[in-house]
Amino acid sequence: MEKLKILTIALFLNLMLMILSPGCSSRYDEPVTEADSTIVFIPKNGNDISAKILLYRKISRKTGQPIDAGTVFPIRKKETVRALVELANRFEKGNRNLIFHFNWIGPDGSSVYTKPVNLSPGDSASTLSSSISISPETRPAGEYRLQLYLFRELIAEKKFQLIAESKDTMSAMEAITAKIGFCGKTDKKTGKRLNVDSVFKIRENGRVHAFVDIGNRFAYSGKELKFDLEWFGPDGKSFYHKQFDLSLNDSSTVLKNSISIDPDARQPGEYLLKLFLFHELIAENKFNLLPEARVISPIKKKITSKITFCSGVDKKTGEQIGVDTVFKIGDKGRIHAFVEFENREETKSELKFILDWVDPNGKSFYRKPIGLLPTDSISTVTSSISVSPETRHAGGYFLRVFLLDDLIGERKFELLP
Repeated sequence: MEKLKILTIALFLNLMLMILSPGCSSRYDEPVTEADSTIVFIPKNGNDISAKILLYRKISRKTGQPIDAGTVFPIRKKETVRALVELANRFEKGNRNLIFHFNWIGPDGSSVYTKPVNLSPGDSASTLSSSISISPETRPAGEYRLQLYLFRELIAEKKFQLIAESKDTMSAMEAITAKIGFCGKTDKKTGKRLNVDSVFKIRENGRVHAFVDIGNRFAYSGKELKFDLEWFGPDGKSFYHKQFDLSLNDSSTVLKNSISIDPDARQPGEYLLKLFLFHELIAENKFNLLPEARVISPIKKKITSKITFCSGVDKKTGEQIGVDTVFKIGDKGRIHAFVEFENREETKSELKFILDWVDPNGKSFYRKPIGLLPTDSISTVTSSISVSPETRHAGGYFLRVFLLDDLIGERKFELLP
């Protein structure tokens, strides 16, 4: 029995030595904290494997998806903190075995649990998982960390807190998080958020939809959670209030509400939405309403645009190279757009165009204004963006062409990892 103990300890120490031993680093020393709070060590080779970590409490029985995600969890009997890791560039190493290690670290800085995971070349998995118990018998309150290693090298980590379970309001205020967003409409069948933005035009029968994503939904063990949404206009006055009482049997993690932006109901300006939990402010976000869209003149109706994407341009001839609508993210990669205008010669005054690049979340990240005089002979304009891993993520993007404030053309393209 004593020999078995010694062997177990030796194996554990060897594993930790493998994890912590220094080697030739393939990643930059300074990590980057992503929007989801994952601390990522960026690979020097932009196409190398990287990871994002999601921490959550349980899995939905209906959808099989993680729910009650967050970074603060109450200590409870027979409960766990689960980790789901999404791998990017999973097959970058070709036919090589991938050796990962999870390392859960306690408040005192020592490892409380390690888990090795081996992915063989024939394994198509692009996600990893691990979990630890958060029963009061095994876990004290404090700050914890989860580290993920690939071939002994730290590639990502995430911090989280365990708090003593309490039924008072302060416990809920400390644990529960909320994020407010806006969109122009939602898909009636799937509920998907469409036209996500923070700027909207006042229009007849138009609406702005607000959605509140609640983190650590079940961190509070009281009878119910009382939320209030308060809408404020440009004058700073509240004009609409909505209350949500979520019982323990209510598994909702998203609050939804909307307001009319009909010209008879709203004025242009900056609006504010505040979220209160037990009458205490926990989140707020702003959006803008622009004046009602103007009627397009007959001349503007005639002007159209044709958009072409390519991965490069020949410096000598100006010829487009790699014309497509699907491109790969790369260190020095760029997407070039050629916009050809038709019927422009019929105008007798300067035309002001805007080329607007929009990301997969529906947000504009680069706008290029272009002015063309009647004497300008050109009918095609260009714009380009970087598609390096530091600036872009995989997904569907748009280029939209505006003449003054009116959309006269758009085209979608895809970026792959």
